[in-house]
Amino acid sequence: MLGSFDCTAALALDEGAAIRPESRSPLQARSGDWRRRAKQAFRAAIGDCPSFPRNQDLFNQLIEIFVREKTSCENCYQAATRSGWIHIPLAEFVEILDHGK
Repeated sequence: MLGSFDCTAALALDEGAAIRPESRSPLQARSGDWRRRAKQAFRAAIGDCPSFPRNQDLFNQLIEIFVREKTSCENCYQAATRSGWIHIPLAEFVEILDHGK
């Protein structure tokens, strides 16, 4: 689900910038803000799930493992099937490396 938020934001950014190329920079900031808020809302919404770890450190560790694994798989999938979309999981992978997520 977290990857779907990245994909949605990236595609909306690409479509908006295709219509008005000069708007890419301001749209990029808004896109990043939307992604962060969507992910926070999702994490808050699953808080009552019985399998959701109550320990915040454990939750963060599990999310880190799952996001890294899923991003690696997405890079391979997009490279093999939709090379025009590979920038989406690559951007997430770079973000993970930059922020130590």
